[in-house]
Amino acid sequence: MVSKVKQSEKKYNFFDIFIPTILAIIIALIAINPQKYSETAYNGIIIWAKVLIPTLFPFFVLSKLFTSCNLVCDISNIFKPITKRLFKSPPITAYVFFMSIITGYPVGCKLISDLYKNGQISKQNAKKAISFCSNSGPMFILGSVGIGMFSNAKIGYTILLCHILGAIINGMIYRGKQYDLQQNEINTHHKKTSFSESVAESISSILLIGGVICFSFVVIEIITTSFLFNSIVDGIAGIGINKNIIISFFSGLCEITKGCLLISSCGLTYQTSTMLCCFIISFGGVSTILQSTAFTQNIISIKEFVLRKFTHAVISTILSYFFILLF
Repeated sequence: MVSKVKQSEKKYNFFDIFIPTILAIIIALIAINPQKYSETAYNGIIIWAKVLIPTLFPFFVLSKLFTSCNLVCDISNIFKPITKRLFKSPPITAYVFFMSIITGYPVGCKLISDLYKNGQISKQNAKKAISFCSNSGPMFILGSVGIGMFSNAKIGYTILLCHILGAIINGMIYRGKQYDLQQNEINTHHKKTSFSESVAESISSILLIGGVICFSFVVIEIITTSFLFNSIVDGIAGIGINKNIIISFFSGLCEITKGCLLISSCGLTYQTSTMLCCFIISFGGVSTILQSTAFTQNIISIKEFVLRKFTHAVISTILSYFFILLF
């Protein structure tokens, strides 16, 4: 009897009601127009299959094998003075940083997750590493954005430089006051990973990314085609801001490739285009953030992760402004 009374007196906060309501609306919209959103989901799957599987899957397998080797710790010790002073984190985070800026999202977070599971890094230092190891790669920034979208290598190099410097400064902001070195971080006798285990885990990871991309594409389509969104955009455009810029920037906050592509077609100045794309790429977009937090959910909350990506985006954008002025 007491439990029933307590159940009836249970109070719900805003999010207890808001989130189920939003989910119910999304389900209803998909049910009303299944063909439209099936095509959107299909487009997301095509991008995942054509772009991400060929580039990420082999790397996931190899990196999983490599991170289980004692050699990683030995090589990383070379960077101990740098990681200790800049980030107050163990030397192995230097390995994650370099791999993240070489390969791009969401590899840095995947490696941090692997190291944390293997007992090679503590939760506290994993959080620190996320602030400077969640990065986009040169293949996307230089190849896709700079040359492919803008036909301007200078934009690509400017964004890449500011993106990397922004990540380093961001890591220094979230480094904390103490160098946290615990026994589990210097444990070199962790379990070795077999090739079959690496392949199996990598398949699971790549499927997870595919699911997130498919879901993100559908949600973005629902938002950007909604009456409410377009009313808000029209309202903002009414105060003198170009409607195409608003839509392009918002699209970038949702999915970075689409956002950068739309910005490149807005006919903006070199400075404005660079700064907008720099913010979008450093923030990562909702799709990339969901991919990354799928690996780090046991390490850091989405709220904290988004905050770290936001500060990275702000720092990179400010750097791009001054870099453009100087050069």
